Amino acid sequence: MKKILIIENNSDLLNKYSITLQNAGYEVITSSNSNNGVNLAINIKPHLVLCNTQLDDMNGFEVLSKLTTNPLTTKIPIIFIKPTSSTDEIKYGIENGADDFITNPFQ
Repeated sequence: MKKILIIENNSDLLNKYSITLQNAGYEVITSSNSNNGVNLAINIKPHLVLCNTQLDDMNGFEVLSKLTTNPLTTKIPIIFIKPTSSTDEIKYGIENGADDFITNPFQ
């Protein structure tokens, strides 16, 4: 079963994403804290990380940097999720190793 790690500090969104992905057949691991999320990624090596860009203790771009520079997590795809994003922000994320950028609401 494919494992997806979701790093999201909004508990309502974290719950919605988690339920949706579990219902689609994925094993879902969640973190509402970016430092914990980075540690989970290193320890469990998920198949995918979904990460909010605006987190409390470190932003998503810092999470991206930590995961893409760590040999244990450098190959894990990272997709950012954010309500709205500027073109510059999307470009910055992609240029620095993010695999995609999803703006919500989405279906």
